[in-house]
Amino acid sequence: MIIIGDKTLEGMAIAVQRNVHGANRPALELRITGSSYAELAELFVDNAAFSLRHDGEDYDQSEYCLAGPITDHRDGTFSVVMGKKTELEELREYYARTQAVLPGGNT
Repeated sequence: MIIIGDKTLEGMAIAVQRNVHGANRPALELRITGSSYAELAELFVDNAAFSLRHDGEDYDQSEYCLAGPITDHRDGTFSVVMGKKTELEELREYYARTQAVLPGGNT
């Protein structure tokens, strides 16, 4: 099961490498049934927090925060790709945050 916001979606996750936001990166391909393209496009946006439920335990997947393509397989199943930030993206964000708080920074 996939939990996002107040929604519980039937599905599973597969670890993949995908081009998301112009970079090849680790990603999760979420295979979802019982939903619509419109609903998934509304739910799975950049920085959407979601978790995977397995055996009653929820596992946070917020590190997969970049929305990729949604594919309608025309059999009632959709694939939603959510990618991780690259190490370079994370370093740039860290640098931007530390520059803003250091003396002589950008504040």
